Amino acid sequence: MFRRVRAFFSNISGVNPVLVVGICAALLTILGLVMLSSAGQSLNASDAYFALRKQMVWLVAALVAGTLVVFLDLEKLRRFAWPLFAVAVVMLILVKIPSIGREVNGARRWLDFGPARLQPSEFAKLALVFVMSHYLCAQQRHLKTFWK
Repeated sequence: MFRRVRAFFSNISGVNPVLVVGICAALLTILGLVMLSSAGQSLNASDAYFALRKQMVWLVAALVAGTLVVFLDLEKLRRFAWPLFAVAVVMLILVKIPSIGREVNGARRWLDFGPARLQPSEFAKLALVFVMSHYLCAQQRHLKTFWK
């Protein structure tokens, strides 16, 4: 599939595929914010723009985090793949302990840290991506064998 996409963009001179993807992501984000704004206005609530402001704060935080990630050295980050994975597994286990895990709407999926709540499954997804990419990078030469 990527070959077809790359071939499509190579036929169009002067088009950068990364830029096209970035523009598409920006347009989808703007569309989502417009939809959220119109949904808030249709509720006739006292603060119709509450959800929009909250989403904008998270959008700015994501843009800052994404900008910082671009400048990370991946080789240094690979050293932390297995420890991050271990922390994620421990957090997933802690959620199931009744005195530690917080139950919300009948599901015990949260950890309380004062005023903030953390859902460890989201952290575990990211840790799994890190550990799998580290493993696959370290085992490149053996990837064609089934058992590796």
